[in-house]
Amino acid sequence: MNRLRLAHVAVVALAAGCTSKSSPQVNKPIPRPPIEVSHDARQVLNQIATEQKFGTDWWLRFDLVWRRPELQLEVHIDRKPPGENDVVYDADGVRCIVPRELTDYLKHVRIDWLNEEPKGRFDFSFDNQTPAEREAGRKWLQEEEERRKRADAKPK
Repeated sequence: MNRLRLAHVAVVALAAGCTSKSSPQVNKPIPRPPIEVSHDARQVLNQIATEQKFGTDWWLRFDLVWRRPELQLEVHIDRKPPGENDVVYDADGVRCIVPRELTDYLKHVRIDWLNEEPKGRFDFSFDNQTPAEREAGRKWLQEEEERRKRADAKPK
């Protein structure tokens, strides 16, 4: 039992940096949230949910909608819980539902609220994406638009 305690103390001392050797500084990257909602956007979303009498039991649901000639990102506040093909993220208290096939495209999206006249609007930016993530999202979006255009062009 004594031997086990001493080994444990040595591990704690090493982990706490109590050794005579200097250890190199390792700067771990700060993990970026999959979805980020600004303070102003969160306030507006909460206000909308209150006006709709949803209380605290609501979700922010993401979807891409085909509005010819292009796809448009839409979000809806609703009470429908996530399905089996959905991925759920907590964006600083906002419960977000993303269809599984959109997770790569929407990776590290930031939602802001822009106060513009005559009324404000939500703005989606992808500034937190790495270049590789941005390229993968751009490629996915291009392929999806082409797929939907071909589907529309087929005779019915």
